[in-house]
Amino acid sequence: MRVLIDTSVWSQFLRRPASPATPDQDRLRMVVADLIADGRVVLPGVVRQEILSGIRDDARFHKVKTVLRTIDDEPMTTEDFESAAAAFTTCRRAGIAPTFVDMTLCALAIRLQAPILTLDKDFARYATVLPIQIHDCMTRMP
Repeated sequence: MRVLIDTSVWSQFLRRPASPATPDQDRLRMVVADLIADGRVVLPGVVRQEILSGIRDDARFHKVKTVLRTIDDEPMTTEDFESAAAAFTTCRRAGIAPTFVDMTLCALAIRLQAPILTLDKDFARYATVLPIQIHDCMTRMP
């Protein structure tokens, strides 16, 4: 099964540890490394852009870009963007404030039937009204 990895997880995975990592951080890094090694990562271009946009140091930018270049972008279709717009409306009608990027990720995850690996609590709210699955890497191996 392929897994869509959200920017929040990539940020944690790619972060240089300032202090010893917690067991949860170690577990998350191990899961992401395994998904990469197995070729099971779904990486939309918009997530690649979000990750790289947050890096201020040029050397770090090039290092992260090199790591991410080992993973192909997941192509998105016109239907994905239309589904993202419909998902946005569904969430708004339910009183949930979505973001455009999050809805794009949800639409892609739905089409691919891929769970989303995220640290962003908003996705749990989206899952109450959208047919998305959250990948729980803390309780089971992927």
